[in-house]
Amino acid sequence: MTPFDHIKSLSKTKQYAEDITEFVPHLTNISFSLYEDTILLANEMNMLHELPDRMQYDFYFYAVRPRSRYTPWPKKTTDENLAAIQEYYKYSTRKAKQAMALLSDEQIEIIKKRLYKGGPE
Repeated sequence: MTPFDHIKSLSKTKQYAEDITEFVPHLTNISFSLYEDTILLANEMNMLHELPDRMQYDFYFYAVRPRSRYTPWPKKTTDENLAAIQEYYKYSTRKAKQAMALLSDEQIEIIKKRLYKGGPE
């Protein structure tokens, strides 16, 4: 079984897995934090992360009501202004965020124009 099969068995099929060698509590917590009805359960397991995998699996197995749950995993969005500042000044993300707070919109547009390499937009 893959970690995602364990998540499916906990949330939809409710088939108890005897072998949980592929159970990844962190991924399970992330998955259950995406839904209104299981976010508090995921928070509880985040606070009790030191529990053995079997105890965490059992907690979810008995606490989560069976339901079909599907949400695409959230993707990190890229801010083109932040990317331009990072490239122009050769800054890390943290420093670029600090610089972006100091720069005006006009200054950021100038930076983007200077970085423009041509080609279709």
